[in-house]
Amino acid sequence: MHICFFSVPGISKSLTHAGGVQTHTKNLVSILIETGHEVSLITGAGETMNAGKLSVISVNSSDNGWPNKLWIERAPKVFLDINNKKRIDCIISQGGAVLKFINFFKIKA
Repeated sequence: MHICFFSVPGISKSLTHAGGVQTHTKNLVSILIETGHEVSLITGAGETMNAGKLSVISVNSSDNGWPNKLWIERAPKVFLDINNKKRIDCIISQGGAVLKFINFFKIKA
């Protein structure tokens, strides 16, 4: 299964300033990869990487990575690019990250 996470700020690095939801998201991503699933993580800040079954795509270079105009513009495009290459079976939002994404499509519709 190909699972896409929306996460802000990035959870791919150490979680020195992480809250509970970030920690749970990082743990869930690890478990999914260990059990053979492919995970694409669209994040607000952090490293961009492609390592086996994990792809991390950072769409914002701001310090904190919280959804801002740049994130709102880039995240949906990245999602569509990923889905066009390999169909996404499930979308999971860390906290309220995907709310901005949904609003993007409402505006475009």
